[in-house]
Amino acid sequence: MWFTRGETVTTGSSNLIDRVSAVVFEGGSPASEVEWLVTRARWAIARDTIQKAAGVEEIGRIILATNYPELAREASGWDIPVLEVELDPPGKAFHFGERLWEIIRTKNLKKVLYMGGASVPLIAVRELKQICMAVDKVNTLRTNNIWSGDLVAFNPGEALGQIPLPAMDNELPMLLRDRAGLKATVSPRSVGVSFDVDTPVDLEVLALHPGAGPKTREVLAQLGLDAQRLRRAAGALMDPHAEVFIFGRLGAGLYSYLDAHTECKLRVFSEERGMRALGRLAGGEVVSLLGLLLEEVGEERFFQHLGRVCQAAFIDTRVLFAHMKRDPSRSDRFNSDLGRSGAVHDDFVRRFTETATAAPIPVILGGHSLFFGGIMALVDARLGG
Repeated sequence: MWFTRGETVTTGSSNLIDRVSAVVFEGGSPASEVEWLVTRARWAIARDTIQKAAGVEEIGRIILATNYPELAREASGWDIPVLEVELDPPGKAFHFGERLWEIIRTKNLKKVLYMGGASVPLIAVRELKQICMAVDKVNTLRTNNIWSGDLVAFNPGEALGQIPLPAMDNELPMLLRDRAGLKATVSPRSVGVSFDVDTPVDLEVLALHPGAGPKTREVLAQLGLDAQRLRRAAGALMDPHAEVFIFGRLGAGLYSYLDAHTECKLRVFSEERGMRALGRLAGGEVVSLLGLLLEEVGEERFFQHLGRVCQAAFIDTRVLFAHMKRDPSRSDRFNSDLGRSGAVHDDFVRRFTETATAAPIPVILGGHSLFFGGIMALVDARLGG
């Protein structure tokens, strides 16, 4: 079946007003090989997640919104009766809030569950059910992260029209709570609601976890990812003689989880939580103590010092890049995560990546998703999923 942008294709009918409508966004504009690598995996994850959602009786319809004609055509053959496919309209720049509001308004959605296409690849059906039940009452909100939500359920859907429409989904939970007055609750911390796929290192994590969906496993096997450094770092987490350094936008929930489920000694340093949602990144206001050390001693001595205090390290490079006033392309960030320094164009990011991969200990570089749920997923995988 062929589509035009803005066309809606419904493969089934379920318009029961008392059920939740799941809205899944999966779009982008990959411009490099490494970005397409992640995109291909995200499509597979979206399919597995939608298949799970179709098994939740509280969900009456599922809407997949995408700017990829190829994904839309593929989705039409998934044999999921409650699935509708929406192609973004032509000639219009994508704006998250405007697009979500357009779908809610034109389809008259009452109870809404918004998800990114690859935001919850390990979520269980029972967790989706619990999230839907949590917004059964009007003026309620349930999210996986109030500071940076990519899984947001809310009732009523028209509440979105009462807030400044956000450009990205990160701000959605806070705005619905603070500006629309919805009563917010956060889902209990679990790998299922915490682990998101944004970058290649997240795919490496997913490849090590037995809970990945069948289509996801099929695609990951085709990508040929090398997760050896990640395996070594994951091993250190379960080594009672090892010390592991973790730096990033970490909350108390992750520390509590690691403290309860790992065997290593932890060195944890958290900075700049909510830097996007609070506007600090856009305003150039990010300041990192670890970044100041990096400025002071340079990349080589930085990793020499790191090797003295731990046997493995996980580093949220987005905080350090922002501190250094660098704005690397998505391609540079992704190649850095994979340790492909030769493919990185930004001088600082290339030097940092090259030095990190040459370190005597496994250094895992990544973004927020690695620290919100990725490390939890690594531990969970080693515990048997």
